[in-house]
Amino acid sequence: MPSYDKCPPINFTFSRRTIPEIEKLRQAWIKEFPSEEPDIVSVAWAYVHYNNGRKQQMPMISFYLKSMRPEIERHIQMLCGLEVIFFTTEPDARHFAGKVLDFSEKWGFFLREP
Repeated sequence: MPSYDKCPPINFTFSRRTIPEIEKLRQAWIKEFPSEEPDIVSVAWAYVHYNNGRKQQMPMISFYLKSMRPEIERHIQMLCGLEVIFFTTEPDARHFAGKVLDFSEKWGFFLREP
């Protein structure tokens, strides 16, 4: 499990489609949870285990709440004009190395070669 003391440096970039999709996600969050203001983008590596036994690994986008900023602000990095925390382990950071975090309607957020 990653810790706030060991967030690796960002080693990827966002595609031009990714940033608007992150903002759509932010607006959906605000609509669903109006009392919890999303602030800093979190990029992580997710391990998904489905009820049917299927497993999948993929990039995940989420947010840290504004109230969490004092605890995590020393780990904020800038990427394409957004404040981002790359909250993952060193081994999982390798999935992102040199890649572009992109978005498509079919696949959601995914990594691709530049």
